[in-house]
Amino acid sequence: MKYTLITLAALSGAAFGQTVTNGSLEGGTQAQENWVPPGWTRFITPVGPSTPDYSFGTDRQFYTALATDRTPSPDGGGYIGLIGADTFSEGITGEMIDLQAGKLYELSYYFTAENKPGYIGGSSPLVQFTSGSTIIANHPAVTGYDSPDRPWSEHSFTFTATSATMPLTIRSLAPEDTWGFIDGLRLKTVPEPSSTALLGLGGLALILRRRK
Repeated sequence: MKYTLITLAALSGAAFGQTVTNGSLEGGTQAQENWVPPGWTRFITPVGPSTPDYSFGTDRQFYTALATDRTPSPDGGGYIGLIGADTFSEGITGEMIDLQAGKLYELSYYFTAENKPGYIGGSSPLVQFTSGSTIIANHPAVTGYDSPDRPWSEHSFTFTATSATMPLTIRSLAPEDTWGFIDGLRLKTVPEPSSTALLGLGGLALILRRRK
């Protein structure tokens, strides 16, 4: 039985170690301006006075403004807020590790957005994911961010790994004064169609074996 289960795991092409370093964005204990958690670096393009802000629990940071009693992230703890404008874009860079080159992966994350307190907006706060100079995904356009506390939603996209370790940059394409908040970055392999079929056959074989 043990031999059979090991074989099935191999057939599925699973790589159980792949992860985004500190994908939960933990390390802080309070909301604060211009701070990112361990495992991530912050930037603004071009260089300017503003950088990503760290929100925590029900406290949401916007520059020096602090909004409270907001819906916490489904992942818990802290999360990052990013903005962009016509002249600049905030972002953070981390790493995806223990990948297998040529394998297809799915990256999932939680997302919400809010206008800076005192501003009226409603534009789509797009977020772009890149690895090096390659764009791997753009957050889908969603409207209705004039609400002060929009519910969190879960999103995902797939990409093919090019190496065992890949940089991951998340930057805002949002209009000014509209923050996009992100948390809970998670990776998993996407089984190849042939592997999925073999795994199904293997499961059927186990059922038949038990019946005997």
